[in-house]
Amino acid sequence: MKVFEDHNILAIATLGDDKITLIDLSKNEITKEFQALNGQINDFIIVDEWIYVCGAESKIRAYNIKSGEQIEYFGYQGIFTSLTSYLGKFLISG
Repeated sequence: MKVFEDHNILAIATLGDDKITLIDLSKNEITKEFQALNGQINDFIIVDEWIYVCGAESKIRAYNIKSGEQIEYFGYQGIFTSLTSYLGKFLISG
């Protein structure tokens, strides 16, 4: 569970689930759901207006919170276990 503070949005991924749910905290309602992966979500981060998701696939998916646009990053042959970002750079483990 992570909070996207700039827009008062809570992002939730439940263990064993394959989707990310966004909840508008000011209205207390679900605003969007992203079918994030074809398997379990291991980790996700929120950077600017994007949610980056990794899990039981050999790719990372990014979703734009406002538009819903999806981008896939791939090339690694294993499964990603966690990711983080600092000053615009990503650290990914797998």
